[in-house]
Amino acid sequence: MNMIPTFARFTFICADCGTQHNSPTQDVPKGWALVAMDCSGAPFVRCPDCAASVDQAQHDRMTDFMTNMHPPQPAPPSRLTLDEHTALTFLAEGARAMTWPIANACGLIAGGRCLPQARNMLRRLERWVLIARNKVMGHHTSWSITDAGRKAVQP
Repeated sequence: MNMIPTFARFTFICADCGTQHNSPTQDVPKGWALVAMDCSGAPFVRCPDCAASVDQAQHDRMTDFMTNMHPPQPAPPSRLTLDEHTALTFLAEGARAMTWPIANACGLIAGGRCLPQARNMLRRLERWVLIARNKVMGHHTSWSITDAGRKAVQP
């Protein structure tokens, strides 16, 4: 008798876009995010594309939450760090600048990309009303210094 081996195949379907992935094991495929399990034990998963967009949306929600939870508050100039002072001085010399040139002036660039500390610093300066965010097209943001920021770095 000639037996043909049969292998169990597991199909994972993205809960958001419906993309399917067949796998010989029941392990969640690499790059896929496990969202939850239903009462039968079937997993709700997200494909890498949907998982990335969900992560970005969660990050945006957390940023909005932090902005709302920490309303603008003036900061005493003596509390400025060297990077914050450098960023304000850079903005005081020019009219507006994007995040990357400011981060570069502060030395907060690694591999051609802004470090998270640069964005956090700019948000902190914005919360202290020392700089203002100017939204431009796309995902880019330019920053300008406020009068309070100019006073903080006056010689």
